[in-house]
Amino acid sequence: MQHDSFLYIAIYDDGLVIGNKDEEIEVFLGLLQEEFKVTIGLLENFLRMQIQCQSDGSIFVNHEVHMNKIQKKFNMAEAKGVSMPASCKESANHKYVSG
Repeated sequence: MQHDSFLYIAIYDDGLVIGNKDEEIEVFLGLLQEEFKVTIGLLENFLRMQIQCQSDGSIFVNHEVHMNKIQKKFNMAEAKGVSMPASCKESANHKYVSG
């Protein structure tokens, strides 16, 4: 791996591989497929969250569908919602969101 490349891997119920070099991602996924059943596709859902890549490069994460199921399960579908403000702090490389 070259010094200017990165590869992030997150595995829980779902798996997520992110990197800046397509060739390295393909090599990693090939090795993974030798040992496991792997489905490769666009990132649209991850850990019950809906993921949408916007045309400006930003990423929108929505957890509404899963939260609605939880509300129905606990008979809270008609409960009054409350907004929770969050503050963003930006560093040179990351955005931090706290609520």
